[in-house]
Amino acid sequence: MNVQSPHRLVAIKFSMNADLIPRELGKLKQAEYSEVKFHHGPTGTKLYEEPVPSCSVAELIEELEPQGYEFAGASYERRPDPNGGRKIYHAACYFFYLRDFATPSDEFKKKRYALRQELKGLSSDALWTMRRADDNPLYGPDGLPVDDEHTLEINLNGRQPLVDSNGQLLLVWQDKFKKDTKVPLKAKNELRLIGGDLQIVPCPQRGV
Repeated sequence: MNVQSPHRLVAIKFSMNADLIPRELGKLKQAEYSEVKFHHGPTGTKLYEEPVPSCSVAELIEELEPQGYEFAGASYERRPDPNGGRKIYHAACYFFYLRDFATPSDEFKKKRYALRQELKGLSSDALWTMRRADDNPLYGPDGLPVDDEHTLEINLNGRQPLVDSNGQLLLVWQDKFKKDTKVPLKAKNELRLIGGDLQIVPCPQRGV
């Protein structure tokens, strides 16, 4: 995958029902991340052509900071239906900057621990479909691209919970035809950041 590495910013967006938006995240203002803008213009690159289901995101979240990124922004995003319908789309958005460029606000720093714990819950308690991933130019507050700076934007939806409301593992039939043994649901893929590039790593599957 030939994209600029590392990206100055990694943005991870989880689309979900409004009632699943984490509590602390829902209290944030849009201004928490207003220093950056994202564009899917002709100068950006779509990294994967098709959605990738059954992805674990937990590994990606855990390896960002060891690779030099700092969790420095988050927001609860609400978007109207682009087709003009009445539906409102809801997303939990998390922003990791290369440490030299991270400038979290004092207010965000006070909330960072709680927001990080919520993010860990989103990534460890469910599997997701990677709807799209883009390598985009970084745009500044003036709406103009920053020379030779890129962002990695990962959009996730299709939440598939791994635990129930009591925190118990959800079980599925190991063999959907025999239906004799139930086992915990397992990811088919892991999203990873390897050498600055987003990669989809297949998970070993159980024999049946």
